[in-house]
Amino acid sequence: MEACYLDMEAAFLDWLNQLKIIREQISSLTELKDGTILLKLLNAVYLFKFTYSDPLCFPLGNFDPKPSDHWTISAANLQRIDTMMEEYLETVLKLTIEKGYVNIQSIARDNDRVNLLRLCERALGIVGNSKTKEKAIDIILSMNELHQTILMEVMVKYLSSEGDRRKILSHEYELIDSFQQQLKNKEQEKANALEYIDKLEAENKAMASQLARLQQSNENLEKENKQLHNDLVKKIKSSNLSHVPVSYTHL
Repeated sequence: MEACYLDMEAAFLDWLNQLKIIREQISSLTELKDGTILLKLLNAVYLFKFTYSDPLCFPLGNFDPKPSDHWTISAANLQRIDTMMEEYLETVLKLTIEKGYVNIQSIARDNDRVNLLRLCERALGIVGNSKTKEKAIDIILSMNELHQTILMEVMVKYLSSEGDRRKILSHEYELIDSFQQQLKNKEQEKANALEYIDKLEAENKAMASQLARLQQSNENLEKENKQLHNDLVKKIKSSNLSHVPVSYTHL
């Protein structure tokens, strides 16, 4: 999976776990492939009360609640859920739905997480239009900025209320402003670091130049000392020769 899908999967799992639809933590999106958790989400009347003609807008009906390894049973469950969600989105929320958007068989047979994410998108869109949507949105707003952005971009596509759409978009703009400010701060930090590096390099260059001068000065002093030493030795030798006594030969 591409990085964007992995981020989206992590965001959905984070959201579902915070909703506490089931007691156990959901560790992988493939745990949703039999439809049981999605149906619990859509029928979680203790959190969400849907405005639909049926008391339970997503009744169990012929849904098989027992997890099965046989992909055809999972496919039948998921198809029922997808059909109910499409009907809800079209008849209640008056939204235009892309037919064939979710490949159910690919999910059930091949564990296709991309299509499973598309199914989760629709569930999130429905939850975002429920009477108690504030709790679902509040959970999203409590998540890290990346997960917030991902889920709000999904939710805003399904919002039937213009006011809700503006609210979500307003928060997205705030996130964008925050990202831009963080980027600006990072760029300033980078510029400051580069300036400091340039300063250090200039100081190092000056110190290297000073060291070269000191080394040259030291070499010159050594040469002078050597010359003085040689001159001194010559003078001493000359002085010793001038004091040597002269021997006369008596005839």
